[in-house]
Amino acid sequence: MATLNRRAAETMARFPVHACTDITGFGLIGHLAEMILNSPLGLRLDSHAIPIIPEAREYAAMGLVPAGAYKNREFRECMTVFTPAVDRVTQDILFDPQTSGGLLICVPERLGDDQIDCRGLACPAPVIQSKECIDREHPGIIKITVDNEAAKQNVTRFLESQKYGVSVEKDGADFHITGSAGEEAGLPFPEEEASDEKTSKIMVMVATDRMGYGDDELGRKLMVSFLTTLKEMGEDLWRLVFVNNGVKMTIADSEVLPVLQELEKEGVYILVCGTCLTHFNLLEKKMVGETTNMLDIVTAMQFKKNTVLCSREETMPEDTDRSASGQTASPPPKKTPKAIRKEEIVLLILLIFSGIGVALTDFNPLRGFWFWVAMGPLFWAGCVFMEWPRAKAAGAGRMKMLWVQIIHWFGFLAAIYLVFLLNSTGRLNSADFGLVALLVLALSSFLAGVHGNWRISLVGVFLGIAAAGAALLEEYLWLILILAGIVFMLLAIILRRKRSA
Repeated sequence: MATLNRRAAETMARFPVHACTDITGFGLIGHLAEMILNSPLGLRLDSHAIPIIPEAREYAAMGLVPAGAYKNREFRECMTVFTPAVDRVTQDILFDPQTSGGLLICVPERLGDDQIDCRGLACPAPVIQSKECIDREHPGIIKITVDNEAAKQNVTRFLESQKYGVSVEKDGADFHITGSAGEEAGLPFPEEEASDEKTSKIMVMVATDRMGYGDDELGRKLMVSFLTTLKEMGEDLWRLVFVNNGVKMTIADSEVLPVLQELEKEGVYILVCGTCLTHFNLLEKKMVGETTNMLDIVTAMQFKKNTVLCSREETMPEDTDRSASGQTASPPPKKTPKAIRKEEIVLLILLIFSGIGVALTDFNPLRGFWFWVAMGPLFWAGCVFMEWPRAKAAGAGRMKMLWVQIIHWFGFLAAIYLVFLLNSTGRLNSADFGLVALLVLALSSFLAGVHGNWRISLVGVFLGIAAAGAALLEEYLWLILILAGIVFMLLAIILRRKRSA
């Protein structure tokens, strides 16, 4: 019995125990009843949580139950209430007399098994709830359930810093994290102990992948140069924290990845915001540093007198009190008139070609039809051109955007082919041939803009109005309206530019 109960006894020695007994002849329920007999307490057992040897259940179901089990039931049945969910076989096993059935250990409630459900919560919420539970309850075992990789990494690292042994089980999209208390569980992580030496060192927080405003390419080069030069700080550099767009500096294709990996080997702590990685869909691409959360970042800032924030701060409004924000007052930069954007040039080109196609469709529907077929690839190229900067800024999804546009405009060509078949079989007369093709392109353009760049939707609206004009207004009158529409859009762009200047 001493051998069988050795591990349980060693574990029990780490906790304040109120009472303990071994489970023997009176069975599990019998010995539990003895422990509470002279107290006002009751006990609730979860029958599904009690480990039962499979063969024991088989034999009990066959009626092979020791006579002592019936005597135990008869003696303690007056103190026991079973719910309908507990079958007779399970009841017999709970009353079954044991030779050595393990130890029954009573510990304070605050050292029990704490379970926290953090599914649906973004970091640092799971870490904060875990910390509050440990500070309040000091549990011997703590179980946290999360549903994302960043939260799993952050909670695991936090529990390890609190001297808990950690195990993780994956169940579908959920992660079940179990922390088992060691002798030093709940003690603060040694690294967080403040000292004059540590507080005099420097923590750098990087919140962007480029430095300053103006030319983006120059900003990226400056940021690469800045991070590369940080190693010259030597031992004065304590931590590098990457948040927001800054996390893109830690992924596989980053220019400064080798520099960051070298700094990490030299003892510089590199923390990367897990929420930010998840937002940009870059969690699996991170190649350096530890995934962290805002609690870790704020805690680190508490211990550092010298924190450098590297971000792309926009110009404050003129009435902002800069002295209150710790900034030196400076005159606002002079605004210069903006040139017409490339997207607007593409929009004008599409509008002009659309106007030509509308006129051609009116004069010769057959030629108009083939003109709209040729316009499909042109519209695809325009959509890709307008969407490319946004997809590039997101750091991922450019190939997905290309395939979405290819499938969308392939659908347009398929619809145009169906229109051609209707005309070939006599279901659609030649006079309406080009007009239907125009309507298909108008709808395709509008939907492409709804799911992408809104400017493409303007072309779709323009084409739809043109189709309605061609069908309802007198000959050539609608053409005048279309030309007036193009002139109106040009004037609107010019006026908006002047107003912004």
